[in-house]
Amino acid sequence: MYKTVYDFIVDAENRDDKGITFINGSDNEVYISYAQLFEKSRKVLGVLQKKGLRKKDELIIQIEDNEQFIKVFWACILGGIIPIPLSVGYNEEHKQKILRIWSILNNPYCISDQRTLHSLEKVADAETYSSIVKQSIYLDEIKNSNEVGELISPKPEEIAFIQFSSGTTGDPKGVILTHKNLITNISALNEAWETSKSDSSLSWMPLTHDMGLIAIHLASTYKKIQQYIIPTSVFIRRPTLWLLKTHQHRVTQLYSPNFGYKFLLDNYKKNQIYNWDLTCVRLLANGAEPISTSLCQRFLEEMKQFGLKYETLNTVYGLAEATVAVSVPKLGNSFVPVTLNREALEVGQKIQKTVEEKKGITFVEVGPAVRHCSFRICDSNNYVLDDDFIGHVQIKGENVTSGYYNNESATKDAITADGWLNTGDLGFIHNNSLVITGRTKDIIIKNGQNYYSHDIERVAENVKDIELGNVVACGVPNETKAEEDLVIFVKCKQSYDITTAEKELKRELTKQLGLNVHQVIPVRKIFKTTSGKVQRSKMKDFYKELILS
Repeated sequence: MYKTVYDFIVDAENRDDKGITFINGSDNEVYISYAQLFEKSRKVLGVLQKKGLRKKDELIIQIEDNEQFIKVFWACILGGIIPIPLSVGYNEEHKQKILRIWSILNNPYCISDQRTLHSLEKVADAETYSSIVKQSIYLDEIKNSNEVGELISPKPEEIAFIQFSSGTTGDPKGVILTHKNLITNISALNEAWETSKSDSSLSWMPLTHDMGLIAIHLASTYKKIQQYIIPTSVFIRRPTLWLLKTHQHRVTQLYSPNFGYKFLLDNYKKNQIYNWDLTCVRLLANGAEPISTSLCQRFLEEMKQFGLKYETLNTVYGLAEATVAVSVPKLGNSFVPVTLNREALEVGQKIQKTVEEKKGITFVEVGPAVRHCSFRICDSNNYVLDDDFIGHVQIKGENVTSGYYNNESATKDAITADGWLNTGDLGFIHNNSLVITGRTKDIIIKNGQNYYSHDIERVAENVKDIELGNVVACGVPNETKAEEDLVIFVKCKQSYDITTAEKELKRELTKQLGLNVHQVIPVRKIFKTTSGKVQRSKMKDFYKELILS
């Protein structure tokens, strides 16, 4: 039906029956129809073009307000401008990331509020800051725009936008997403989720995250279904608002990574009366980080009293390099846990199922590949492995990026000689369904055996008062021993007895996994991305700085 993202945004011009409701509290909602959004976006485009932006210029979008963000993003798509969505942050490291991205781009502009733009002065050199100021647009400038911009229709193979990684360490890599990539994956995702005009979506995910922007906002816009968007900051303050609004608006599609399900359960009071009716929900997508089967079961069990059906949970897998989605289980089937012997999880090994709790680690099936995408499993020499053998997950298809923006070296490293993209994940194929076992970079090697960080963390959570998301396991290189030391970070309050916890942690990990813990470090903060994904590299850097000091 559509060939470009531009096509389905232009199609919004005459759609005034549905749109987006921006939810900022229990009694604070603003509805804007698709037609109104299109009209407002054209006026924003008028301002951008008046400021000198032309086709193929890049625009860094640093906007916290969801309505303003969408209007600017749509304006870019309508005018052939390449949007670069980036989350807003005020620490020095985040500002340095903005500067590194600025240096990668060809002819960059930036749009944000005055506070955000002026904060860059403290970290940028005079020349860079001067160029940013010259090519900046303040949000105030687009609020009262009246002159509509010139629409510029793109070709399917042209760049729609650049998705930079949500992490804040190292050199940022911008994933190139063409209109064809996006249309291919969005239509495949809507097909897998059986999205129809009677559906509605509700999200608290950041619009700077591929799940929030592509899998939810753009996929919903493609189908012109009613959307409800809660700012992430509002969800953090009041997570139960998510399900209250689901009940009130009879929403059919919900989405969240592990973080959201756990955060809601942690703030949900069992002795309080919630008059929710969640029988309307037919899709509850879980993705964007390793999926905890115990958390899924706990959430579904707790929400059963409100009519949430067990089979609504859809455990999915994707990454920015695939646009967003790689695999989706068949809708309506219960999610499938797979328990394996943790001593047989190395690349090239055949999986060994087990029922022994001490030996077992549980993963979850994330379904067959979505339409126009393929996956395969390879060993470390790039030889394709049979089903039920663990290896490197590689993907190929019309949804898969051609590479990283202005970064030939990273592109060459990611794409194999025969044209497959290495995801950096490990897993295996079972009954045509993909199972992800972990990230290559999150493996900790001890005594010649591979251990997954998240497996160690799940065992650590058996210790009293240590919860999901509050413990991080990292392997830190020890040059003297020529192996990695296991360091455990525990988020705790000042009154927490870390000495007792350390003893119990070491005992539990030795008993269950035969591992010796080098050090347990109490921390007040665990570094995470905006979607709640743990940033292990930053935790390692923190540890190195701690040792040096």
